[in-house]
Amino acid sequence: MISSRNIRMRLPVALLLFVISPACSNEEMSDVENRVQFPELIQIIDTESRDVKSETIQENRDNAITRVVRQSRDAIVMVTFDSPKLLPGENPKQGDSNPTKRSGFFVSSEGHIVTKYRYSIDSGTDISVQVFEGTSLPAQIVGSDPYSGITLLKVDTTEEHEFVGFGNSDSLMVGEWSIALGIPADESRIDFQPSVSAGVVNALDCKIEYPAFLETVYPDMIRTDAVITSSSEGGPMLNASGQVIGLNTYIPSGDGSDGSYGHGYAIPGNKVARVVNHLADGDNVTLNYSVGLEMVPVTKKVADRYNLSVHQGLLVLGVNRDGPAYEGGILPGDVIISIGTDHIYGDTHAWAVLRQFNNGDLMPVTFMRDEKELETQIKLRKRVKKVESQ
Repeated sequence: MISSRNIRMRLPVALLLFVISPACSNEEMSDVENRVQFPELIQIIDTESRDVKSETIQENRDNAITRVVRQSRDAIVMVTFDSPKLLPGENPKQGDSNPTKRSGFFVSSEGHIVTKYRYSIDSGTDISVQVFEGTSLPAQIVGSDPYSGITLLKVDTTEEHEFVGFGNSDSLMVGEWSIALGIPADESRIDFQPSVSAGVVNALDCKIEYPAFLETVYPDMIRTDAVITSSSEGGPMLNASGQVIGLNTYIPSGDGSDGSYGHGYAIPGNKVARVVNHLADGDNVTLNYSVGLEMVPVTKKVADRYNLSVHQGLLVLGVNRDGPAYEGGILPGDVIISIGTDHIYGDTHAWAVLRQFNNGDLMPVTFMRDEKELETQIKLRKRVKKVESQ
């Protein structure tokens, strides 16, 4: 057995041999190596020759995430829009560092693509789609929902495409895998490869509001610790079976960076599917009930004109006497300041909130009348025709 002292004494001898013999011939160097052998600090392990334990580790590298990426990556696309037009109240400088490119994914073999785009799209907008292998294809707009940003496209091709199916997002469990796919943040890359971020679902039914600049609310969101950036917005959030459980939604941090508040969010897949099916049928996404009201958002101009004491909300201009709002006690001149638990910031925000309710629901409403705050509940039902104005 060699003592630690002997080892310390041998090391300088070996180093001295290398220092004083820099010009040794091959034969001389071989003789030195035969006399003093040292193990290499870093050894390359041959992946073809592993012991049983190493083979088990290698097999475990191929997990649920790698399998989902492998089976879904061909469905991921990069969508490019030209010259986007902003919706009222939107500011591209806040939370949108890349306004013309979005992630997307095929939802049918015929070339239907779902993406998320918060800008209005007119008939003259040029849209191109880059698929997994790098080919760029022209695309047409089938329909877009301005309140959620969910957009349905169709590529102009006769080829069949790989696509991803939808799972049931209503059955999601906190703690299960959430895998976000999208386009790479580096747009200069010629060889398109999807980006991957994985985490777990850490909360359901989250509410995200943009009162400062978008007048937008996202109710019932899925929250995950997978990273969602502006470039991966519009891509799919998948479960461990490779099924779509949500639509990646970028929630900006507010500091100008391409980060979020420490979490990623997604619109639930079931809600996405309902909107997409409406768009595919050529329909606008409408409410399945009527409140029986005519309303305008309260602006400074409206508040001054009607001498209102509040500067946010919805001013009621007309009420249908046969409608649910009238039965709930709402009258022309009232100002609705909250619906459910949401304070109303404007028209776009209000429509997003109203879509949380369905035919047959009791909708709580808080409103102002003669500078008094009142509450009521409106029993929602199907649309009625006549509206009586003030």
